[in-house]
Amino acid sequence: MSFDNVSNDVSPGNESRLSIAISALHPNDASQYVRLLVLIINRAVGYNHVEKLKLTAYKDAERYRQKLQRSDALLFVAKSGDRVVGVVDGEIAVDGDTGERHADIHWVGVEQHVQRRRVARALVLTAEASSRGRASSIRTFIKDENTASIALFEGLGYLVDTSSYTNGGRYYMKRL
Repeated sequence: MSFDNVSNDVSPGNESRLSIAISALHPNDASQYVRLLVLIINRAVGYNHVEKLKLTAYKDAERYRQKLQRSDALLFVAKSGDRVVGVVDGEIAVDGDTGERHADIHWVGVEQHVQRRRVARALVLTAEASSRGRASSIRTFIKDENTASIALFEGLGYLVDTSSYTNGGRYYMKRL
């Protein structure tokens, strides 16, 4: 999947034009994937140990290379040229109670200079498309204060699971 707003240059200060390609995570992109994932997690949870996360990035990049070998992985990147500017991290799982297969999106995010450009939307839609035929639904957990993510997922037709309030957030789900 790719979309184009005329230019390949998405460097800070030149965001008005954007050309993005969405694809499955390639092993060569694992280090960039982890770099961006660290930034996303830091913004989402206010994790103060970014240096510790950076020290484990190489090990995590190797873990993601291994995760790519699993058929249940939902790992996609948004790239502008050779630079990873967005990621979605998820997997197909089996509900232990019902045996129903569902997709879980654990993280989705983009670099700040490409936010509000529909990149996260394209990543979520790619995860959905990859999950069809392998899962009956897709879900994600969103903290109450993350209004941008709530708007994104509600705009894509996700509904709140009203029974799932946990730690200041809720699960949002969509039937596939």
